[in-house]
Amino acid sequence: MIELNGLDLSLEDVERVAHGDVEVRLADAARGRMLASRRTLEELVASGATVYGVTTGVGARGGKGAAGGAGGGGGGVRGGLGGAVPLHFPAFHPDAKMTELPATPAATVERARRIAADMASS
Repeated sequence: MIELNGLDLSLEDVERVAHGDVEVRLADAARGRMLASRRTLEELVASGATVYGVTTGVGARGGKGAAGGAGGGGGGVRGGLGGAVPLHFPAFHPDAKMTELPATPAATVERARRIAADMASS
């Protein structure tokens, strides 16, 4: 069992999780920090503040409003997904570097989403 606490996750741990070799649990303290961060973010957005990557685009689009966010348009990084999909799970694609590693299986990303959704509802 790997307990995610936001402090000491190793690359080896990530690999074990990615391969489904170990169960993962979010530490209570980490959950508390994430919830506090989420509340702060929601308060900022509700106040009309510009929040990079949430109410704006990212990277070269960082100064532009995102569709639906306070900067104009629709939802920042979550644009178009709506409240039912509040999380983003990136997947590894071995396109340029580290081509000897396999891509993240879709089932792994789907499992991560299910775990997060279950945790959010508990």
